Amino acid sequence: MSARDELIGYCLVNLPNEPAFEHAEVLADRYRAEILAEHTTAPAEAYPGELAALRGLARTLRTTIRPDNADIDEVRELLHLHATADAAARARVGAGHEQRVAQLLEAIRAHRGAWTVKRVQEWRRFTGGPTQRVPARRDLDELYRRGHLRRHGPDDGRFYTLNPRKDHTP
Repeated sequence: MSARDELIGYCLVNLPNEPAFEHAEVLADRYRAEILAEHTTAPAEAYPGELAALRGLARTLRTTIRPDNADIDEVRELLHLHATADAAARARVGAGHEQRVAQLLEAIRAHRGAWTVKRVQEWRRFTGGPTQRVPARRDLDELYRRGHLRRHGPDDGRFYTLNPRKDHTP
């Protein structure tokens, strides 16, 4: 039973009193946590430590730049170093995404059938990948965009199958 269902049932059954309201508040907080876990948005950082690196760069620039712009070459060097490190970190994250999508495609080829977001989540629980809905949905959509999968059904009942024209494995 979800926290939302429990909250509704609890509020309908119990008389309105102080302990009931306190418990309802706890249940509402749990429900909110469930919703946030289900509908996570893209992370604020493209890779772990990106925000700290940007803050460090800004702090260094504030302490380095003189009002007379005498240190502009040093600033350019710092910006170049940051851009290089940022590009390398983003490439590592992108490689992980590509590997995850490739592993999913191999699983779909091996196990065939209809693949839903829930099935991807269950498979990733078993294999140790990210189990959130958003990455699962995005990875299925990515394979669809690349032509490996066919999309079936409405938004609330969508499933994917291998595209036999793109899939060349027996």
